[in-house]
Amino acid sequence: RSSMNISVADILVCIQGVTSLFKAEVNILQLVFIRATELVGLAFEQLDDQLYEKAKEEAKQKHQTIKSLGRDSRTISFLFGTVQFKRRYIQMADGSRVYLLDQQLGIQPHRQFSQLLMEKISDLTANGTMRLVAKAINSLTNCSISAPAVDRIAQGTGSDIALVRIQQTKEEEETEPSQRKALRVLYIEGDAFLVRGRCTKGKKHRGHRRRNVPFTHTVHRFQIYEGIEKNGSRHTLVNRHDVSGLSQREAIRELEAYLGAHYDLSQTTVFTGSDNGSGYEPEVFANIVANAAKHIHVLDRYHLNNKITMRLAGFPEPVIKKVRKAVYTANWDALTQALDTCQSLAVNDSSSELGRPSDRAEDVRLLRGYLERNWVSIKPIADPALHESIHSLGCCESNHRRYTYRLKREGRAWSKRGLEAMLRIIDCEQNEDLIETLNETEMLGTTFAPEVAETAEDDVNLQALGLFKAQPTTHVGVRHA
Repeated sequence: RSSMNISVADILVCIQGVTSLFKAEVNILQLVFIRATELVGLAFEQLDDQLYEKAKEEAKQKHQTIKSLGRDSRTISFLFGTVQFKRRYIQMADGSRVYLLDQQLGIQPHRQFSQLLMEKISDLTANGTMRLVAKAINSLTNCSISAPAVDRIAQGTGSDIALVRIQQTKEEEETEPSQRKALRVLYIEGDAFLVRGRCTKGKKHRGHRRRNVPFTHTVHRFQIYEGIEKNGSRHTLVNRHDVSGLSQREAIRELEAYLGAHYDLSQTTVFTGSDNGSGYEPEVFANIVANAAKHIHVLDRYHLNNKITMRLAGFPEPVIKKVRKAVYTANWDALTQALDTCQSLAVNDSSSELGRPSDRAEDVRLLRGYLERNWVSIKPIADPALHESIHSLGCCESNHRRYTYRLKREGRAWSKRGLEAMLRIIDCEQNEDLIETLNETEMLGTTFAPEVAETAEDDVNLQALGLFKAQPTTHVGVRHA
């Protein structure tokens, strides 16, 4: 074992044998990686020996026998390198066959990468492409991984997270919460965006399957927060929680379960916001917060401004200002008068500046209908008493960027399974509960059995491995000239 210790002499060899600190660091890293993987491999094999001896002793006490069918090799990649080790394949007294080491350490069959490495890979995939993540892992660790392997890990992680969320939603719906927050106000926003899809099966075309048939996925997204915290010029949402998915029904169900488990709305005024599009009408949010003391729904101001600008493009600016002023003061009579003026200009204009009279008149008619349908959601914008309370509404649109930058840039296209997995991972990153969620999954939920913990404590003391233990040196004292 002493030959595997890293001593000062070993580090000096790495430094003195090269011409630059860059090369020295490369050598030191290789030395640490090699020694670490060798030591972990030996520790696993020693632990396997101890588990086998303990199993034999227990079987002997019960007048039973177990049999070793040989040793099989296994390779697992950790952050510090790839570890190769051998462990016994045991035939138990009841005829079953197991790897005691794999069983007791929670090492799952066919898993090539460690749990920590998979967690880090999954976290990185939320911020970069699979190829970029593979390059980062290969550059910064002593492991080797391909982009398809990164994709498989991300999809597996997303599927595990989805199972946890389904179970959590079921438990939150069936159990009575013990402690819930009772707030004065709470904010909920919802919106959807499109992501380019990729057909993994395709349709038959001239005897072959056509892949990458263009279509789009609709991503539904909701966010809950308790207010805004100002830090200089930056604004942060307090206790923000994101829920997204391809099924709006499932997203709403998960949202309702989270609300019921964490908030007592009996004395809360809930402000909700959306563009009032299909599936995001005020009635949808009213059903979500049916138990709230008061519910106020506000039309998203970005979409409101965009609609006015688009429909009144080309009209005189003074008339457009009158329309905006009437909208933002919730003065329906003034709005009607301003829109009547626009209608008259569109019909009577003989020039080509406004386009065809019929088209411009139709734009005014559509804008009038839009404002009339959403007038109840527009009125809170003009209420001075609500100005501070609803100031934060509308940030859902800008918070799409965290998702769209990863999902839509560079012409990316996604299969349904891959997109669902990535949405789950990004949700966890936004909610800052990735590791907490993964601890509930099969990926990180497997723990050491008590027998292993006792054995490791008694017989495999990590300090005794002496990975960085310095070798004793002789002190020559201080020499005076």
